[in-house]
Amino acid sequence: MQKINGNDHDLEGKDGEVITVTVDSTGDPPLINWDLRGTTWNSGPTPAGGEFTLRTGTTHSVNLGLLFTFQGPASDTYHVELSGSLGGPPATSEVKRQTAPVRSIGFDFDVIP
Repeated sequence: MQKINGNDHDLEGKDGEVITVTVDSTGDPPLINWDLRGTTWNSGPTPAGGEFTLRTGTTHSVNLGLLFTFQGPASDTYHVELSGSLGGPPATSEVKRQTAPVRSIGFDFDVIP
């Protein structure tokens, strides 16, 4: 996996590459809704993380959306890291609670055949 133009949210990976997502939270256990290729799931109040495989299909792009729910104080923060099985620097993001208890971020992947 590689960052495009040094952007942690604009990435490229090879067909078949496994992407590992790790999410840590300060404060309360993570509560995250995930959306990958239109399939959604909820991590629940458990340690969050997962893997998915990049595949070329009818499109050569994949979007991973993460919706974070903050349950604790305003100082709570989520730390997100994505890494690829074929190497390259990890992509990282820090999501801090602001006025609303819910925030979302996205990661876009260009899939190289």
